[in-house]
Amino acid sequence: YFNSNKNNFSYTNVAIKEKPTITQQNAELEQYGFQQSIFKKLKNSEIGIRLWYFNSDRLLPENMLSTFNNNPLPANEYQMDESLRTMLEWNGFTSNLNYKLTSAYLKDQLIYNDSLSEIYSKSKTEVFDNKLNTTFYLRKNFELKSTISIRYEQASADGFKEKHNRLNNFWLIGINKQIKRLNLTVFNRFIMVADESQFVSPSIGLLYGLTKSNNFKIKANAAINYNYPTFNDLYWSVGGNKDLKPEKAEMIELGIQDERKLKKAYLKNEITAFHSHVYDWIIWLPTNSNIWSPTNLREVENKGIEFSSNLNTTLNKIFVGVNANYAYTISTNLKGKNDYDQSVNKQLIYVPYHQFNTTLSLNYNNFVVRYNYNYTGKRFITTDNNWYMPANFISNISLAKTVSLNKKMKLNASFKVNNLFNQEYQAMAWRAMPGRNYLITLAIQYN
Repeated sequence: YFNSNKNNFSYTNVAIKEKPTITQQNAELEQYGFQQSIFKKLKNSEIGIRLWYFNSDRLLPENMLSTFNNNPLPANEYQMDESLRTMLEWNGFTSNLNYKLTSAYLKDQLIYNDSLSEIYSKSKTEVFDNKLNTTFYLRKNFELKSTISIRYEQASADGFKEKHNRLNNFWLIGINKQIKRLNLTVFNRFIMVADESQFVSPSIGLLYGLTKSNNFKIKANAAINYNYPTFNDLYWSVGGNKDLKPEKAEMIELGIQDERKLKKAYLKNEITAFHSHVYDWIIWLPTNSNIWSPTNLREVENKGIEFSSNLNTTLNKIFVGVNANYAYTISTNLKGKNDYDQSVNKQLIYVPYHQFNTTLSLNYNNFVVRYNYNYTGKRFITTDNNWYMPANFISNISLAKTVSLNKKMKLNASFKVNNLFNQEYQAMAWRAMPGRNYLITLAIQYN
């Protein structure tokens, strides 16, 4: 694949009093790569290899706050990425055992340059990742599940003389048991990251059918989880924080599922309430020098409610699919670092209270029309919640058609309009997003 984009769309610069129309400069990108998978089927197993290569060169434009926006300037900020992924995979089964063994090698290089700030940063990472997933069927409706992960990570970055490496291993083991209408899962994760170990990281899940038809269910889940900082969190240049602590989260959720088949339709609804208490939450925040850097928040409460609905039906030979998702989330910093910390009891930055999306699909005679609507509520961009970005609602629509060229070849063609109503919005503060834009896709499938 290959992708080239000038990315020089026009937008209204709301950071300037007169709100002039600006043409974005220095935002070109060029990307290319390839993917390939080859698998061989054996008697009771399958073995294969996957390969993926990706290369990306892009210029990084000035944001809206820059005083240079009215005049084109030579590009001064760019980023170059190169990634290689390879994986061997072997999966199979016996009468009472399913297994999947993977061994992967991942290599990444990133070069970042900002000539105005005199920053040149080059980082490299290598990862050897090995996993063994097994499921033993001990008795009827009784399973023993296990995942063993052995991961070696190595990285080097400008600003740090020595290379950094660590083992990042875990063993997840547990049971899944069906007891009449009750499905029970109990797991524990043993974690070893560098010199630190956590031997108690449990989770338990319950799913209970309230009716004989088993279409109306209640669910409950509880867990203690640990999240260790990544090498990017620790050693990113410039901005990494090697003094970060791992997160510890205590989580619980309760929900209801309703799944039923009607005359010509299938309907599934689910609502879930969740709550988590997180110690040493890792969050990236802008510093006074406008450089983003990760830090630990002492305690964070994350709670809310999620709702999803899925409806499939057929009307006069037209297949109709509708799905919708809504989330209300409160993420609050509970403890400040000092008496003057204005972020206490405030919503975390870039976490909206309200999110909603829905998709309508119509399928007739290999034609597919799809409409997608995404709503994102206002998001605070400062920790004291004094500044925020307004809500945005983005619509996309597409038309696709599949044509059989012969018994072995198919042509898939689609036309998509993104940001249908040409809304001006920002995903990140003071970074303009493109207005209405179009995508034409042609793909040949050969079997």
